[in-house]
Amino acid sequence: MNDGRQQVERILETHDFGPHRVDILERADDEGTTYVVLVDDAIVTDSPLSAPPSFEDVVRIYAKSQGQV
Repeated sequence: MNDGRQQVERILETHDFGPHRVDILERADDEGTTYVVLVDDAIVTDSPLSAPPSFEDVVRIYAKSQGQV
């Protein structure tokens, strides 16, 4: 069902960690802008972030997604 809201998504950054691609995805809609981290096209952030993650945050989120933390 379409409730009339538009959502726009764009990739802000892409990083390669070995064989894995990590993207920072910005999602904007009528409610505001949030950010998620994807590893190989799968969302790995527990919940949307209110600000773009720093590189150190991206490394930590990636490591957690790979079971390295």
